[in-house]
Amino acid sequence: MTDLTRDITIHQTLDSVSSQFNHLFNDVGVLGSIDNQNFQSQLFHPLGTHNIDERYLSIDSNLRLIKLTCMQYRQWDSEKDFVKFQSTLKQSYTTQQKVNLIKKSLLDCSLVGKLHLDQLVNNNSNNSSSNNNNDQDNIIKISERKRKLSLLLSTFQEMTHELEKKYGTFSDLEELNSCIKNESEILSPESVFNCNISSSTFSLDIYIYGTGEIKEVKLVHISISSSGEDQGLDHPEFNEFLTQALKKDIKLFLQKVKNICNLDLLFRKFKQFDLQKAFSIFQYDFLALSEKLKEKYGDDNLDKLQNESIGLIKLDCCGVIIEFFHPLIDKLSKKRQPFSASIEMEIGVENSNISLNRLFNGATFEDTNINQNYFSNEITNFISSPVRLVFNLSAPLIISKEILMIILNNINSFNSNSNNISNLQISTSKKSISDKFSIQNHLISTLNNNSKDQSFDNNVLGTKQRYFYSGEQHTGYEISRIPFNHPNQILPIIQLLRQQIVWNLLFTSCFQSLDNSSGNSNNNSFNNFESPPIFEISSNPPYSISIIFLHPNEQTFHSIDIEITNNGLINATYYGTNDDDTPTEIQNKSNYLCSLLTKSLSIPLSFYFLLKEDADQMTQ
Repeated sequence: MTDLTRDITIHQTLDSVSSQFNHLFNDVGVLGSIDNQNFQSQLFHPLGTHNIDERYLSIDSNLRLIKLTCMQYRQWDSEKDFVKFQSTLKQSYTTQQKVNLIKKSLLDCSLVGKLHLDQLVNNNSNNSSSNNNNDQDNIIKISERKRKLSLLLSTFQEMTHELEKKYGTFSDLEELNSCIKNESEILSPESVFNCNISSSTFSLDIYIYGTGEIKEVKLVHISISSSGEDQGLDHPEFNEFLTQALKKDIKLFLQKVKNICNLDLLFRKFKQFDLQKAFSIFQYDFLALSEKLKEKYGDDNLDKLQNESIGLIKLDCCGVIIEFFHPLIDKLSKKRQPFSASIEMEIGVENSNISLNRLFNGATFEDTNINQNYFSNEITNFISSPVRLVFNLSAPLIISKEILMIILNNINSFNSNSNNISNLQISTSKKSISDKFSIQNHLISTLNNNSKDQSFDNNVLGTKQRYFYSGEQHTGYEISRIPFNHPNQILPIIQLLRQQIVWNLLFTSCFQSLDNSSGNSNNNSFNNFESPPIFEISSNPPYSISIIFLHPNEQTFHSIDIEITNNGLINATYYGTNDDDTPTEIQNKSNYLCSLLTKSLSIPLSFYFLLKEDADQMTQ
């Protein structure tokens, strides 16, 4: 940087580039048609007296040097230097546009040269009619390619305008724009166009084929640390994820780019705190923990890791993603994605401490302890800034007041000053009056099953079951993000969320039909009763669900207590009135019901198989 400014300034380089451009442009010009007499083939010969490629590469090399220097200018903080940088950047962009014109002219010349040779061959050929048809097909193909590129350009322009307005990023779409506007441009399927979005801490390049298909997306992190250390993790998985998102779901791609820009804005706004270093350190910690957990559980037990330990950890370009629960029934039916959350940075309401040293120590990792603290509690080197780490759920979750209080106490245990419930982004039910404020009503209302008086006729594999809630109402909240002060708080939070999720799934299963009325209707006593069995439910979220029902075959009342413990584990106890049942038979029935509930997370489905087995035993 110092040698560059001493020997030759940026403005002098730009003046030299401009002079080279003028001479080169006069030699090449813009060729819009074929002229056999004026076509100068020596301009394109590598050993010719006027080698255009060599002069073009010289201009391009100078511009690359200017672009690198401009990126260093962005790290200066003083207003005087920043104004100087902006002036230089505008001049650099202007020169870059000229170089793009030269590049386009070179491509035009190459294409004209090819067409010139083709015409010489075609003049000696007797297949002029077939050639005309091929030319017409090529024109149609080129028009279709430009149409796709125009739609893509329109999407990018709308996206970059929003990003520039909100986050102050820079974008360069000139290469794609000039290609579309030039009517004489002949697009080749192998040609590649580049679009760029960049800021102080990242550069995002989008490469597009001439057919309008996405080739790849590349993300590069840039350090703005005063020490000049390489900070931030760049993984091929990031590029692959962004590429697939842009190909399949433009909304997902835009949201991810917004997250990248928001993180960049935090790094720039609070540059004095060296947040970029703290961000990379916590990514390294979770990456090391992920490798240790996978080594412990093995590739064959990743499902167990996902549902028992802290979860399946994946690095993300904006933080860390943890998939912490995926029920077996959802994996088999592929009906629902795993429950997951991302750990990100955001501006908080008060200062938070973020470690600047590694907290994970693989030497103290215990293979046998699921509930261990994976990270050191001692933070010897940290920053205190308005930025905090947050556990951001992929979808809002309705939780009970008891779980909310436990989470708050867990957070406050690391920071006695943070005792405000507003730290969690929560919302109560719209029906926030009396019993309508309850978690039970909130969950039932989300199902849209048009149930009245909290009763519902459930269709289960060709049979009907009627469920009626008669228990007490409990306060509930909808939560979407949980700020935390230390990584060791994450595992207890995840275990509480698993417990709440299991309770929610079991409770809502009673008021949500399986939509499989075409099930097998065997002619047995289980299906022959006139009215459906009625199940009366009471609950204490997220700890238990109790059910009383009249057995359809025995015509006696039976009851079941379902207990949901920490980490979402299920225990079930079956109480019957049949005096002939031995304690062993009752315990076996309880174990069978517990197994059904654990695998299906559905009370109606579990009752279906339980009652069906009772009916089969009576007919034997």
